[in-house]
Amino acid sequence: MDMDFNNVVVKHKDHTISIAQHKKDGKTHTQEIMVWGPKIDFTEGEIIRFGSNGPWLVEALQEAIAIIDKATEE
Repeated sequence: MDMDFNNVVVKHKDHTISIAQHKKDGKTHTQEIMVWGPKIDFTEGEIIRFGSNGPWLVEALQEAIAIIDKATEE
């Protein structure tokens, strides 16, 4: 079994958005975004899964930003 990992990490309002893609034996196994930071506990971080096309990734990123924006409203 061959597993490849790709990960991109960006910040929004001092929170982390981690975009991950895992491939197993050359096939996409997992694509997800995890969100955590000062207002979102890492152990209970939000996980957003997305499919294999551009619009799904864009929607997942928009959801991640909305989660952070809501958590940081005050």
